[in-house]
Amino acid sequence: MPLLVISEDASYAATVSRLAPASDIREAQTLASGLALLRTRPFDLLLIDLALGGAGLAACEQALALAPTVPIVALCGPADEELALEAVARGAQDYLVRGRIDGPTLGHVVGCARARQGALGALRSSLAEREASELALRESEARFRSHFELQLIGIAITSLEKGWLQVNDRLCQILGYSRDELVRRTWTEITHPDDVAADVAQFNRVVAGEIEDYSMEKRFIRGDGNMIYADISARCVRNSDGTISYFVGLVQDITQRKLAEAALRESEARFRILFEQAPDAIALTDVAGRCIDVNLAFEELTGRSCRSVRGVPLVELGLVAPSDRPLMREMMPAVVTGGPSRPIDLTIIRPDGARRVIEARFFPISVEGGETLIFSLMHDITHRKRAEENLRQSEERLRLANAELSRTMRLKDEFLASMSHELRTPLGTVLGLAEALGEGVYGSLAERQQRAARDIVQSGTHLLNLINDILDLSKIEADRLEITLQPVLVSEICEASLRMVREQALQKQLSVALAMAPAARVVRADPRRLKQILLNLFSNAVKFTPSGGQIGLEVAADVAARLVRFTVWDTGIGIAPEQISRLFQPFVQLDSDLSRQYSGTGLGLALVRRLADLHGGSVSVQSEPGRGSQFTLTLHSAEDELAGLGAPSLDPQQDSQGDPAADATGAHARILVAEDNQLSQEMLRDYLILNGYRVAEAQDGAQAVEYARAHKPDLILMDIQMPGMDGLEAIKRIRAIPELARVPIIALTALAMVGDRERCLEIGASAYLSKPVELKALRTLISELLATPDSPFRGPGHMSEVGPGPRARRS
Repeated sequence: MPLLVISEDASYAATVSRLAPASDIREAQTLASGLALLRTRPFDLLLIDLALGGAGLAACEQALALAPTVPIVALCGPADEELALEAVARGAQDYLVRGRIDGPTLGHVVGCARARQGALGALRSSLAEREASELALRESEARFRSHFELQLIGIAITSLEKGWLQVNDRLCQILGYSRDELVRRTWTEITHPDDVAADVAQFNRVVAGEIEDYSMEKRFIRGDGNMIYADISARCVRNSDGTISYFVGLVQDITQRKLAEAALRESEARFRILFEQAPDAIALTDVAGRCIDVNLAFEELTGRSCRSVRGVPLVELGLVAPSDRPLMREMMPAVVTGGPSRPIDLTIIRPDGARRVIEARFFPISVEGGETLIFSLMHDITHRKRAEENLRQSEERLRLANAELSRTMRLKDEFLASMSHELRTPLGTVLGLAEALGEGVYGSLAERQQRAARDIVQSGTHLLNLINDILDLSKIEADRLEITLQPVLVSEICEASLRMVREQALQKQLSVALAMAPAARVVRADPRRLKQILLNLFSNAVKFTPSGGQIGLEVAADVAARLVRFTVWDTGIGIAPEQISRLFQPFVQLDSDLSRQYSGTGLGLALVRRLADLHGGSVSVQSEPGRGSQFTLTLHSAEDELAGLGAPSLDPQQDSQGDPAADATGAHARILVAEDNQLSQEMLRDYLILNGYRVAEAQDGAQAVEYARAHKPDLILMDIQMPGMDGLEAIKRIRAIPELARVPIIALTALAMVGDRERCLEIGASAYLSKPVELKALRTLISELLATPDSPFRGPGHMSEVGPGPRARRS
């Protein structure tokens, strides 16, 4: 008996050969080769593997179409019996399960085939064969019944006349009814109303003979009222006359799959919305950089549509500037193996030639199937880069402007230092000579000559004050005036200030009053600058108060607010209300009439305001024309620091009135005067000689160092600004000589700029005086320095050489 086995698995043919050795067995490993054999010769039986190349039921159907009279037996694995049942429903005679093929079963199958062939030769049939065939049929029906009840898939057999014929337990479980409940209902009753029409239409096509079977997805209403999704397949089994005998329906619950698909679609929809509406450009590429998808922001940024870039590598789009393409080519493989990239800046070129700078990052993502894609995120930073470049250019311009400003400020400082020196040096000589004349250094003077000398000192002092005000205001405006705040006794400051203004007041026949509250004892201030404020206010009070008037100082304390208020008042001409707002502006006099009647530059009150601000205080004014003015300075109290506070150290140059007579300590000491200005040098020399000192002279720093090294003076007066070696360098070199380490050195300078005093003291000066030097203050300071324990002065005859120094002394 010729048999054809169509299967990729050679074990089927081997099993059949072993169990039916008398049969003529041919095998084919593909459907195409099997059908080709079927066309070339007749076979009594076809055994077709349902796992053949994925063809499944289609292989059976094609074989039936080619050889409808040849019986077909489906071959399947243990897990594919439902598929085998479907094959039987579609025309296969029977099915065999791998692992269960034995002699009787195969014999039954072969017998059925022979019985079918027996229709051509019924005479060869025998009773034994018929009995064997019937036995095999009963066994097949038993097997079918056992498979029917397997709970893998719902199965129903129905007819047009009787409705439900058979249902298995699995179908009852799927639909949520008992067997009795289910058979009392129709398919239409348990079908979702929206799916009834489509199901009925397909069923009617089968009834009409248009199709033999159909498959569809539909919804059922379960017995508990819930809805489920199902995949159904229905096929009719016809009688020999072509009428429909019954229907076989297969039902598989796909609710979970449908819910998962719905959730996936919803997730994909949300992702698509986020993808398309994202503000940054996004491109999805494969590992080779070929575009798979881009969003709207990408199209707007690059000027390229999704259709035009799909499938094209990003680097080859002409999108990235040529200079950045190597970096792009390196980045892509690194992302696949190393994870997300660092942000990189790339320049892209639009089709219209416009350039954009983007910040790009690349992320690897794994998708279904193990494939890796690259998620590219691009943010347009063109405006930011442009702003950064503008900022960089602005910073560069600002740096250049600051450098120019620094240069200008340096030139200004140098100019002020030069002007200070050029003005103070001759002015110091004038004041020094006038003071020396008044003291009789050059002989006794008549009364009128004494008065003239005092007038010279007074006028020179006025000029010096103007120079000081201009320099101080310039320092404040440049934020370079430094003040040292410390606890200061109010009584000492007030008395010292009044002493310095009392002579001016007496000359105008003004009475001077002082009233201090007991609680106003100590303030936090720079003592020198506080006196400067009060002197400026007193000077204005004296200047604008007519003869016979009054001026005064009242000091009050606000204990709760920890404040001390100094009020300088006068009975002078007063100030109009509309003029008060201009009062503290520099270089301003209130009107041209006053400018002609009263001298001044208009700097005093401006300086007062600035100094008060530096102290953290304030200044205010109350005035009425014709009835005088009151200027109030408010400073912070330092009452908690009063304990242990002695009298403040006042600069002797600022408060020389009332200085005690010069101590004779240090008489006969040798003093070296290093001064390049001849007049100043002669004035200092004559004054010191008159006061009992021996004097040597040097015109520059180098001469001073050599003379000091050779003769070791008891004290040195060192001018700072000298040609060649200046005074600072000379002081450093003198201090480097061990024998001169303790010699007092007084630094004299007409610069009077910020930091001059500190620089002089840092390099070794013992004291510092700014020019013009008041001779009485100088004499007192010399006596103090020569009287200190560290002074090397040992009395007369200490120096081996007496007489003129490097330059001959003038008679």
